[in-house]
Amino acid sequence: MADRSAACRLDDVIITDALAHRPVRAPDHGLEADAMARLAEELATNPERLLQTLCDLLVEHGVAGSAGISLLEAEKDGGRFQWVALAGAWASMRGGVMPLDASPCGVVVARAAMQLFDNPARFFGHGEIQPTVHELLLMPFFHQGTPIGTVWIAAHDPDRKFDQEDGRLLERLSRFAAAGFQMTRALLAARISQNELELRVEERSRALRESEERQVFLLRLSDALRAETSVAGVVRCGLAMLSERLSLDRCYIAHFRMAEDRVDVAEQIGNTRTAPLPATIRLSDFPQAAQVAFERTLVIDDIPADPSLSDAERRNFSGLGIGALAGVVLHKGKGDPIWSLGAIAAAPRSWSRGEIALIEDVAERIWTAMEQACIQATLRASEERMRQFGEASQDILWLRDAETLQWHYVTPAFEAIYGLGRDALLSGDHYRNWLAMILPEDRPLAERHIGRLRAGEHAVLEYRIRRPGDGAIRWLRDTDFPIPDEQGVVRLIGGIGEDITDTRLAQERIEQSEERLRSAVEVGRLGLWDWDVVTNEVHWSDEHFRMEGYAVGEVKPSYESWVARVHPDDRPAAEALLQAAMTEHREFDHEFRVVHPDGSVHWLHGRGRFFYSEGRPVRMVGAVVETTDRRMWEERQQVLIAELQHRTRNLIGVVRSTAEKTARSSADLAEFHQKFADRLDALSRVQGLLSRLNEHDRVTFGDLIRTELSALGGGGPDRVTLDGPTGVRLRSSTVQTLAMALHELGTNAAKYGALAHATGHLTVRWSLEPVGADDRPWLHIDWRESGVPMPPAGAAPQGTGQGRELIERALPYQLSARTTYRLEADGVHCTIAIPVSACGAARAETG
Repeated sequence: MADRSAACRLDDVIITDALAHRPVRAPDHGLEADAMARLAEELATNPERLLQTLCDLLVEHGVAGSAGISLLEAEKDGGRFQWVALAGAWASMRGGVMPLDASPCGVVVARAAMQLFDNPARFFGHGEIQPTVHELLLMPFFHQGTPIGTVWIAAHDPDRKFDQEDGRLLERLSRFAAAGFQMTRALLAARISQNELELRVEERSRALRESEERQVFLLRLSDALRAETSVAGVVRCGLAMLSERLSLDRCYIAHFRMAEDRVDVAEQIGNTRTAPLPATIRLSDFPQAAQVAFERTLVIDDIPADPSLSDAERRNFSGLGIGALAGVVLHKGKGDPIWSLGAIAAAPRSWSRGEIALIEDVAERIWTAMEQACIQATLRASEERMRQFGEASQDILWLRDAETLQWHYVTPAFEAIYGLGRDALLSGDHYRNWLAMILPEDRPLAERHIGRLRAGEHAVLEYRIRRPGDGAIRWLRDTDFPIPDEQGVVRLIGGIGEDITDTRLAQERIEQSEERLRSAVEVGRLGLWDWDVVTNEVHWSDEHFRMEGYAVGEVKPSYESWVARVHPDDRPAAEALLQAAMTEHREFDHEFRVVHPDGSVHWLHGRGRFFYSEGRPVRMVGAVVETTDRRMWEERQQVLIAELQHRTRNLIGVVRSTAEKTARSSADLAEFHQKFADRLDALSRVQGLLSRLNEHDRVTFGDLIRTELSALGGGGPDRVTLDGPTGVRLRSSTVQTLAMALHELGTNAAKYGALAHATGHLTVRWSLEPVGADDRPWLHIDWRESGVPMPPAGAAPQGTGQGRELIERALPYQLSARTTYRLEADGVHCTIAIPVSACGAARAETG
């Protein structure tokens, strides 16, 4: 690992700052809440399953293909990791080990930071383990501030890429599990030691029943030792009571240091008859005695006369003022002495079996009490760490009595979040105090939530409070759980509360922004697309589905779904422009046609841009609008412009012709002015009819004749009879000329004919001949005036004769019409027959 080339190779598989450059998913609070609740439940009811439960959750919720926890065993083989918990595809390898320098965990522990590995088998050589890991995300697992292992998740699917949300979730769950693991390990050790203590006390109690006197003493000794809270206090109390009970001259406890050839006298008491023992004694000065003491209780009644001792040992014992000795040694293992308790008499003394048994019992109790004192100290330290954890947490940790709902414990974070001191909260009815701070509209939900917890359910509650101090409203989320007893009865309920006000407000702002965007898209009739070029995944807005001719959700959006709807004639150009935009790093801007399933053709205008990573296209976003109506209006406008130009040319021609003929038939300028104005008015009326029509409509003969007669003021139905089918449409090119002919007939009738005399009557009848002699439909018009006193034969004609000339010469020439014009005995009789379009004939109805 220290080798520079190895470090370089390692950098090849570590993805530096990868999570920061990947898309950010919205936080999955449901997953986090469920995981926290499950872990809290395991911590409360089944703590030894805590780490495995964490791994199971990560796999169950699809976060990873495999998840595990590797803890460092630094004392073995230069350091190695053991997979203490595993879930997923690698679950069968739980309990296995991995050398420190052959595992990515070693890198994470050394750097004490989260690491993301790409194909770690390239460096660490785990390719034989199947399935293969494509990405590995590891988080340090801390114990008392020191990384002792890792929590890791592995992706076996090459398409699975971890992101910031995975990192955040893994960090939160790892931190919670590490704290629970630390607390659980301390509590477990304490329980084991406590169980061992109780077993030893029970076993000794049975032995002490053999001697009532010894039993009473040992009970007193146990009570006295139990009252001591420190190891030193336990030792002094035990030595003092034993020395008094057996009238010893000196009593001590010593600690063996075998490698240093010495025994350290940790504590001793005695009288003035014996000098204090030195703080350190060499073991090699007492070889035979030490050998016996390591195997069994050492008993020497008369040191000067004991044959088992060498002369040197006897001199050494005597030099310490020891005449008789009984010593009990505590062993950690065979041949590995740890502590010894010694009873000394200055003069030779015959130790009885009861005294030896009592010394052994006292030694046992002192050592047990010492262990108990250590356990209690550990428990106090653990509780202190737990208290510090609760006080340091920004979330609220709490416990309630399930029956009374009174709080047993609330962390200081409550004051910061609720704005109320714990003393005020924990006075009176805790539950009612808490409910009073919840907004009235959320209280029923909170009460039902508590009911679910008391019924044994896990639940998550989001609610609002009003802080008593400043009146501020805060959003909170409680992840709560029941804590049952051994019989399954819920005695306590606990939970973790967090302030989610900022998150909630941010979420609301995002939702409002998304709603504004959605409204803008809907109002603007925009179709949006988002194309992941790498995975070929495409997202369409609802309007985009409809523009392409699909029902919303009918197909899975894709490049192929889009191409399938593009008009075959437009498809090559659309695809070529899209490819050019991708390769040339420019905007895609193109108008094309799509064909819907009903065969209808729609014009769409799409604009989009590509996004690149390291020069490669990775994403494209864009919008499309429908331009069918605009296209139709543009085409109609072109038609209308062409029609306008045609009509203008015709109109100019008609005006020029009318002016010339009027001028020839007028006696003076005043007459010309009157006649020309009348004829221009007739043309104006025709133009008014034409301008009110759309491109598909035509002027009907019924509208034309009524408009002209109405302008002349020719009288009501008693003077004029109109009879013919409605809806006979005229070609636009014929309207102006025919209108001028009708105007001349009407003007002549108003001045000299049927409309000028009280006895006169005008009848206009028309009929439609669907198929004429030339296989075309013809309109036949019959203009008949009656009741008109006519001038005698040979009299000068009335009027200019221009109208008759228009009818008899211009209509046949310009409109291919067939006409007659006769002056009969009681008025003018004129017939006009002109061809009309087949469409105009088809729409005519008998009136």
